[in-house]
Amino acid sequence: MKRHVALLCWVLMLAVPLTAAAEMRPVLKHRVGTPPFSVIEAMMRGNAQGVERAVQQPPPPDTAPALTWLADCDHRLYPGLVQNDPDGRVYAVCTLGNQLRLATGAIDFGVRVLHSPVLLITGQTDSEAIRLFETRPDGVNEEIRHDLASLNLPPPKAKAPQKAKSKRGKGRKAKATAVAKTAPAKSPGLPGMLVERNVDYQVAQALRRYQDRVADGRLVVVGGIIDLANQYGEGKDRLFLININGETDPAKLRRSPHVVRLDPNQLKLLGRRSPPAVPSINP
Repeated sequence: MKRHVALLCWVLMLAVPLTAAAEMRPVLKHRVGTPPFSVIEAMMRGNAQGVERAVQQPPPPDTAPALTWLADCDHRLYPGLVQNDPDGRVYAVCTLGNQLRLATGAIDFGVRVLHSPVLLITGQTDSEAIRLFETRPDGVNEEIRHDLASLNLPPPKAKAPQKAKSKRGKGRKAKATAVAKTAPAKSPGLPGMLVERNVDYQVAQALRRYQDRVADGRLVVVGGIIDLANQYGEGKDRLFLININGETDPAKLRRSPHVVRLDPNQLKLLGRRSPPAVPSINP
């Protein structure tokens, strides 16, 4: 008995330091994405590098931006996608679903105060805003739902109620599953009609709002699609122009006086593209 007690005491003596050491270990917190201190450090370092480059280069002319750009709230978009001229500054405004009504004051500033001659409105393939509009996930708060609800798009279809399982339906379900496995998966982020339709609607809103400047030739409203997912097959991030002052016919777009400086390769990027067809699988 005494041996058992002594052995138990030795075990307890060894366990106490281990427990204390475990309590002294720092608790690691789970971080999603890059830690804030790393983002802030990179931000300040980038600013310092930009200032150094600006000192070494001659100052650009003090002119208003030639382009007012209304884009979606997507971190993959940046001004270099629509203009790479260091002297041609871009006045960019981002709203959820590139909606004009969500930032009319900011767009008015670019058009009526900065006098930009071009208002570019772009959507993009693999649009998260359109995906949220279609799927309506439960985790989206009321403010985001409200902004998405103002998109002038067909309402998403309601989810069909699940039917009760039956033994008779097991064979059909297995057959459908086998067919689904053999069918090619649809590529995510296809532009379809929704992204293009939204761009057309936003262009129409801009033409009504700025009809005075468009009528006297001081403003051209351009609608485009930035192919972030390379769904059109011309290369990732390629810009396609699908609407100029309300004109959407590809042949007429290529004859527009606003595109006379484009070369033949650039003219090919005018007009919308049909998404690649998914071959049907016979059950």
